[in-house]
Amino acid sequence: MKKITKDWIHSAESDLLLIQEIISNQILTHLAAFHAQQAIEKVIE
Repeated sequence: MKKITKDWIHSAESDLLLIQEIISNQILTHLAAFHAQQAIEKVIE
C-alpha cells in the first residue's frame, strides 16, 4: 500500500476516534456528522 493511502486511512481513523469521543457530548454532537463525512471521503478517494 502506498504511503499516501496509509496516511489517508490513518486520518479517517482519527476522525472515527474523534466521533467516539464527542458523540455523547450534546454541545459537540453536531460535529460528529461532519467528521463522519470527512472519514468517508478520505477512504473512498
